[in-house]
Amino acid sequence: MRLHTLAALLVLSALSSHAQAQSRRYSFFSAGPGGAPDERYLDPQYTLMAGYGTTFGAAGGAHVSLRTIIAYARFRPDERALLDSLSTPGGRVEGGKSTVLDTGGDLVAGVNAGLVGAYAFYGLHYYWESHEAPTEGGEDLPRRRFRSDLGPSYGGGVRLNFSRDAALFGEWYRGGGSDDRMIRQQGLRFGLTGSF
Repeated sequence: MRLHTLAALLVLSALSSHAQAQSRRYSFFSAGPGGAPDERYLDPQYTLMAGYGTTFGAAGGAHVSLRTIIAYARFRPDERALLDSLSTPGGRVEGGKSTVLDTGGDLVAGVNAGLVGAYAFYGLHYYWESHEAPTEGGEDLPRRRFRSDLGPSYGGGVRLNFSRDAALFGEWYRGGGSDDRMIRQQGLRFGLTGSF
């Protein structure tokens, strides 16, 4: 973690001292199917993300950004997998819903080449998770548990630039709290960025 932080500070320092360096502010929002491939008994419903950032560097070519985000993901129980794990051919699952809220900051490094661009990001986020323990029908009320922890977020994406400030983007991401019991998210999301 310290090596990533030091590299980020060196890059930002070099860009800030460059005589031609520019900074631009932007906002963005995105949505996608989400995912938790390491979770056997959860199916994704959706994920939403919004945030604000500042880009350092010229409009074309290489650039570095700092962005802050808030994201929300919702999951439903994989009823078939749960019933199979109980060796139950039929039945009904109660509870099992999960939500993950995370917020934090990312360092983004990318390049724009006219109409298209690409970027990668790495950041530290605070994750808060709510999970209902599933039960197989019956009278038992689902038990809810909460967990929270800091953890990494990383990924990459591509942009379709309409102007200097507006673009459509798609990105792959992975993240989760450092607590191994927490949900590890991974998936695609698509959105719009611009000065709004």
